[in-house]
Amino acid sequence: MATGTGIGTRGLAFILSTLSLVSAVVRAQTRPFVVYFQDGPSERKSPSHFLRFRDSAEAARHLQLQAQRLWSSGHFFIRYDTLKHSIDTLRLRLIVGPRTAPPIVVLRGEQKACATDWHHLFTRCIIPLLEKKENSGYPFARIEIDSIGYTANRTVLHGLLDGGPLILMDTLELVGNARLARQFLEAYLDLRPGSRYREATLRRTRQLLERLPFATLAQPPRVAFLDSLARLQLHLQRKPSSSVYGFLGLAPASPFNPRLLLMGELRLALYHALGYGESVDLEWRRLHVQTQSLRFALAWPYLLHTPLGAEGQFDFYRKDSSFQNVQLAVGLRYLLPGQNFVRIGYQRFISRLIDRKSLAGLTTLPSAHDALMDLFQVGCFWDGSDSRLNPTRGVLVQAETSLGRRTMPRLGELPDSLYEEVPFRQPFWSGQIRTDAFAPAGKLFVVRTGFMGGMAISGRLFQNQLFRLGGLRNLRGFNEESLFAATYACAVLEPRLRLEGNSFACAFVNGGYILQRRPEAFMPDWPVGFGLGGALDTRAGQVELYYAYGIQKNAPLRWREAKIHLGYRALF
Repeated sequence: MATGTGIGTRGLAFILSTLSLVSAVVRAQTRPFVVYFQDGPSERKSPSHFLRFRDSAEAARHLQLQAQRLWSSGHFFIRYDTLKHSIDTLRLRLIVGPRTAPPIVVLRGEQKACATDWHHLFTRCIIPLLEKKENSGYPFARIEIDSIGYTANRTVLHGLLDGGPLILMDTLELVGNARLARQFLEAYLDLRPGSRYREATLRRTRQLLERLPFATLAQPPRVAFLDSLARLQLHLQRKPSSSVYGFLGLAPASPFNPRLLLMGELRLALYHALGYGESVDLEWRRLHVQTQSLRFALAWPYLLHTPLGAEGQFDFYRKDSSFQNVQLAVGLRYLLPGQNFVRIGYQRFISRLIDRKSLAGLTTLPSAHDALMDLFQVGCFWDGSDSRLNPTRGVLVQAETSLGRRTMPRLGELPDSLYEEVPFRQPFWSGQIRTDAFAPAGKLFVVRTGFMGGMAISGRLFQNQLFRLGGLRNLRGFNEESLFAATYACAVLEPRLRLEGNSFACAFVNGGYILQRRPEAFMPDWPVGFGLGGALDTRAGQVELYYAYGIQKNAPLRWREAKIHLGYRALF
C-alpha cells in the first residue's frame, strides 16, 4: 500500500558512496573474478592478499558486507580507491578512518535527539520516527539530513522531520456483491471516518478481511488520496457462511442396550444475515431414548461502534424421566482481530428432578438433585487456523471458567435426616479448556492434535451438575453425552490424508481420564476410542462419516458394538 514516504538523500549520499562505487566499477559477469587488496603505495607490484569469487556480482556483495561490518564497529569514514580494473580483476586500496562514537541525529520538528550506532541508523532511529508519523496522520512524512558535524570524535547529523499534510480517513468505498454494512466494516477494521490516517491499521486490512467467514477479498485494498482525505476502496464478494448441519448416530444393540439406538442432531447457524456480522445459532439434539437438548444463541458485535459485542444463550437439556436442566446466560464480548474475542458473562443454572414419585422410601440422597446456581463467567475464543472446514495449520483455543454459588433446596419427598450434614449453599467453581492444533506433514498429510480438560468443585456434585462427554464432538467411539465427569482430561491424535477441496480421510485415537467425585467413593475411568473416518466435499455440501469403537474400565472392546456417525453440512 503506497504511502508516498521518502527519506532525503542529499546529506546521506556519502554513506552510500561505497556501494555506488562498487556497482559502477564491478560489472556483472559470469566468469571467475579476483579482487586484490593493496596495503601499500600504488607503485608496489605484489599484493598483500587477494580473494577469488565466482563472478563480479559475488565480489560486489562481499565488499558491501565488508563495508557494513566496518560501519557497525564505528568506522564510518571508509573509502575504496580503485588502483586497477580489468575484465576479471579489480585492485583496491581500502582506507579506513578513525573509529567514531555512535552518532546523534538531531531533527527539527522532533523534540529529542536520536542516538544510535551506524549499523542501526535506519532501523532504530529514522524508520521508527517515520512510522510514528505515518501512524498519527502523516503518511507523507520524510526526513532530510542537510548538514553533518564531526567534533571530539562524535558525529552529529542535523536534519528536518517534515510531516507533510495531515490526512484523515474518508468513508469506505465498497465494491462487490457482499452485503456488508459500512458501520460494521468501519468498526471491524478500526477505520472510522474523520480519524487520523494510520499506516499500520491499513497494512493489516487485507489480513483482517481474509478472516471474514462471509466475504472474500476479490482485489487488494486500494487507497486514494484527495486533498486532506484518504479513501479506502474494498472489492468484496459474498462467500457462503451460514450452514445447516445434521448427523445421525447408530449404536448397535448390546447387553446394556438391547435395542438399536438412533441419535441425531440438527443445527442451523446463520451468520451475517442482516449485514452487521451477527450470528444466530439454533441446535436440537436427540442423544438417547427420551433424552433431548435444545440450544439457542445470539451474538451481536460492535455495539455503538465500539469493540464490544453482546451475546445471549438459552440451553435446555432433558434426560429421560430423571431430570431437566435450563441455562440462561448473557454476556459481553471484547472483540479481537478476526472472529476472536474474550468475554465476561452471567449464567443462571436451574435443574429439577422429573420423576419425584421414585424418591419415596430412599434412605440416601438420589444421584440427581434439584439445584440453582448463579455464576459469573470469563472466557475466550481464538481461531488461528487457516480454514473452517479443513484446516491445514494453526491453533484453535476455547476456554471458560465460572465462579458463583450453588443452592440446593430440600426435596419434600425425602426425610429431613438425609440433609443433616448437607450444606444448602456452597461456592461453585468450574473451568474448561479445549485446544486443537493442525500442522502439515509433507504435501499430502496433516496432523491434528488436541486436548480438552475440565474440573468442577463444590462439595458433593450430583449427576445433573457434571460435565457430559462422549460422541462426535469430543470422545468418538462412545454414545453421545453418555459419560458424566466432575474432572476430565482427554487428548486426540488424528493424522489426515488431504484430498481435493475440503475432503480428507483420517484415522484417530482419542481418550483420557475422567473422574466422578462422590462422598461414598471416587469413580475414575480411562475411556479410549479409536477408528476411521473422513469428510467428502461435494457441490451439495460436506458429508462426514466416522466408524469408531470405545473401551472403558467396565466395558471391554466388543467388535459388534461399533459407533457410526454420519453427518452432512451445507453452506448457503
